[in-house]
Amino acid sequence: MLRPIAEALDGSAVNALLGETIMEIEDLAPHFSVDELYVDDICVEQIGADLITYRVTGSIEVTLQWRSNSDVRNDNGAEASQSFPFQCEFRLPVDDPWDLDPAEPKYIVDTSSWRDMMTPEE
Repeated sequence: MLRPIAEALDGSAVNALLGETIMEIEDLAPHFSVDELYVDDICVEQIGADLITYRVTGSIEVTLQWRSNSDVRNDNGAEASQSFPFQCEFRLPVDDPWDLDPAEPKYIVDTSSWRDMMTPEE
């Protein structure tokens, strides 16, 4: 019974991440490209009187790039592949939980592993 809504949420989460500028990743490098996006889990987070909240979790694989493509080719730039976990939350009306059109997914990409790696040890 939940498989069709799970498939719809999977697609909507992917579209939300690919259709928006991912500020958390954009803060790491001036250029990046999304290589892969994996959905690991879809669950009902909360059911209230008016809304049902779904949470989609997974990982996004990106290539971070510093400087231009030609600079990278000429060894004057750099690229790094990295994977980050994400979560995406959907709040849908209880009376029509299949209507994803009005849903405004909220997502978070956790880049703390990169930031922790780049922070010098004291």
